Amino acid sequence: MKKYQIVLILALCVHFCYSQEFKQLEFKKQTFELHNVTGEVIKFEGKKELKIERDLETFPFDEKNLEATVDDRHYARLIDLNDFENGTIEVKMYSQLQNPAPYPGIAGFIGVYFRIAEDDSEWESIYLRPKVGRINNQFARNHAVQYFSYPNYKFQTLRDSFQAGSYEGSAPVSLN
Repeated sequence: MKKYQIVLILALCVHFCYSQEFKQLEFKKQTFELHNVTGEVIKFEGKKELKIERDLETFPFDEKNLEATVDDRHYARLIDLNDFENGTIEVKMYSQLQNPAPYPGIAGFIGVYFRIAEDDSEWESIYLRPKVGRINNQFARNHAVQYFSYPNYKFQTLRDSFQAGSYEGSAPVSLN
């Protein structure tokens, strides 16, 4: 079993869209395919890091239907990872809110997609809501970590269909 470490600096979240030619970005001898996100190598805390942001021009949020745009395709996909099936993914992430905010109530969504189908039709994800990870409201803190599986088990479907806490939980995460 191989172990891969990917360091990402993200502002808001990551996911992307269907059939088109995707931009690629090289970082530390790894190639990333950008899906509805922008990417660049920046200097952060004295090190070169990969910064990924949702591309709000090509993939804006729909405030009236957040589930459709929060849990949809926008991510940086590590390509040429053919021999990785099951194992450990370690990620260091930094999240801050975009300014101006793309919609009221943003929570700094940031996460990892895995088991992405070649045709982009399904995947699994774990993401964080850093804005609520340390607030005084326990109910909100219980939503700091979220698992979902696209397309049939988005976050709201899991909340509506399963016992509370089955696919969400708390974690002491925060912005910045």
